[in-house]
Amino acid sequence: MTFPALPTAILTLESFLLKNETKNNNGFYSLTAKSDITTITTGGSILMNASTNFSVGCTSGIMSVNSGTSLNLKSKTLMTIVAETNIDIDAINIDMEAETLIDVTAPTVDINGSTAINLN
Repeated sequence: MTFPALPTAILTLESFLLKNETKNNNGFYSLTAKSDITTITTGGSILMNASTNFSVGCTSGIMSVNSGTSLNLKSKTLMTIVAETNIDIDAINIDMEAETLIDVTAPTVDINGSTAINLN
């Protein structure tokens, strides 16, 4: 008589009854899928943290970051945004603040205002 192989991850009684699960890994962890990976929370937050580098990317298609209210992108030091072609920004208002300098370098800079352009 042969028995099926045991699963690599065995559910605890708590995760089975209460639908809670915690995984602790003291080494390397890798997740690979041949198709889609979906992570959804219907009543909470998804938090991700890394002590050194955090990278998100896709080799083709669209990278999309959406927020229901505000989107905050912050960097403790220099933030670099590099577009391989153009950057197109559509907004009702653009508010740029700097303590010392806003530097725009281009062969041509167009500033268009439908009602007014204020330079102080």
